[in-house]
Amino acid sequence: IDGMDLSADTLIVAPSDKFVHFQDGRIRLVLPQGAAERRLTIDPMLISLAAERGEQSAAVILSGLGSDG
Repeated sequence: IDGMDLSADTLIVAPSDKFVHFQDGRIRLVLPQGAAERRLTIDPMLISLAAERGEQSAAVILSGLGSDG
């Protein structure tokens, strides 16, 4: 999915070892930088989405870890 165009009606399933960010109208997969960032997976994605699309963005987040979710 890295490099795909950011478009409506798209389901993104992130690999467990990378974060999803949005830049220049494209989906970017990035490696976490340090232990603190590994815990914050959703916030950076939503911040980059808001920066990229502003009020024209929306997200539905289905999240779980291990047997939780």
